[in-house]
Amino acid sequence: LAQTDVIGMFKKLVLYKVSLVRLVPIPLISFLFLWLLPVNMPEMKLAILIAIACPVGSNIAVYAQLYNKDYPYAVETVVISTLLSIITIPLIAGAAQMLFM
Repeated sequence: LAQTDVIGMFKKLVLYKVSLVRLVPIPLISFLFLWLLPVNMPEMKLAILIAIACPVGSNIAVYAQLYNKDYPYAVETVVISTLLSIITIPLIAGAAQMLFM
């Protein structure tokens, strides 16, 4: 993160697109599959959905640097997706809790 342009990071629209795809449609599609599980396991379904709704893992930046890829971009993706997950995880978990419980 120290090697990236923090101000410029917040201006990159592609980071928001990548993060929102990870944080919204993927959990919603997973929610549909979890809906098919037996009804008597609402806590398990909610725990799985919360794990799926989490942001991009920080290990991706480590692997990007290890394999000489664009690791500043990977770090920016982690930061943006983590910040956006502050909003998306409670919304998805709340909606799922209302439907599962």
